[in-house]
Amino acid sequence: MIIQFGNAPTSNAMLDFLKNSSAYKVTVNEFGDRKDSGLPHDKIVKTYPNEFIDAVIKNLEKKSDKTYLKVYQQADAVTEDFKTKFLNQ
Repeated sequence: MIIQFGNAPTSNAMLDFLKNSSAYKVTVNEFGDRKDSGLPHDKIVKTYPNEFIDAVIKNLEKKSDKTYLKVYQQADAVTEDFKTKFLNQ
């Protein structure tokens, strides 16, 4: 997924990337317009960027699954333990 805030980028390399990418593309701006008709858009969201981000964060916090975090923390602890034992030999 690519989320574009505001106007289209001015970099030719970035414009080419956006045109050729098969990612789902979302444009967010306060007017709900495309800003650049040459770029593909799957969804246009009419809101201010900061309101969009606040809503995304709030939604992620509600649906957060801590399972991944716990697995990551366990793996980190095992790695840290191994590193400490190895360096103290």
